Amino acid sequence: MKTEKKSSNALLICPICGDTMKDFNYAYDNKQYGKNYYKCDTCGHKECIVK
Repeated sequence: MKTEKKSSNALLICPICGDTMKDFNYAYDNKQYGKNYYKCDTCGHKECIVK
């Protein structure tokens, strides 16, 4: 998994299709305990990053 820095947000590259993943704000524990969820708009792949 690659991360690219752009301003203050980290952009994730989807390991499935290679497209950019965006913040997914509909997880039940989004941004709790340092968790950030991302979803790929192209293939639907989701990832949780613990910071």
